[in-house]
Amino acid sequence: MPVRDPSSLLMTVGIAAVAMMVFVTARGFGGLIVAPGVLFTVLVISAALFVNASDWMAASGPDAERRRAALARNARLLGTAYGFSAIAMMALYATRVTGLRWQHGWQYASAFALLASLSFEYGRMTARQPATGRTWLARLAVPLAIVQATLATLGLAFLALSGKVLTRRPDWAANLVFLFAAVMVMMLSAIALRTHARLGGH
Repeated sequence: MPVRDPSSLLMTVGIAAVAMMVFVTARGFGGLIVAPGVLFTVLVISAALFVNASDWMAASGPDAERRRAALARNARLLGTAYGFSAIAMMALYATRVTGLRWQHGWQYASAFALLASLSFEYGRMTARQPATGRTWLARLAVPLAIVQATLATLGLAFLALSGKVLTRRPDWAANLVFLFAAVMVMMLSAIALRTHARLGGH
């Protein structure tokens, strides 16, 4: 039997992590935002591995009901990662609170918020779809996961090669948020792809 979806709990933890990131930045210890960011990233990936493990250990072969439930659950986990990134980006560049100023912060926060909304909506719609048959939502699962994993990997490569995460320019906090987001999206997409294939997806 599939395990319970942890996305709501993770979102609560994510908000707490952002609050800690804002607190240390406002106190002048901005470098410490790495700790709650890394902790949340590891927690999300670990939770995804845990809840998908039951599907990986299930009897191999097509299983439309489990596949539908897994698609919805993994979409919500991605939504959680994007939601955390949106809140972190907006909160860290709330200049009156943290002292950080970067004119593009709200734009990237809005983009992450849009991706979060789309992921949660995909999960909601998938959960309501009939388990039998290959719906158009199920057909989108693999392309969407591949695109997101590819973009996240390219983003990580850019951050690593450019050295942007080590700079102290106005976007330094944003680059750390991008880093956390890219790692989560890359790993969650890979996990979702494995689960989809294991349960007989194409």
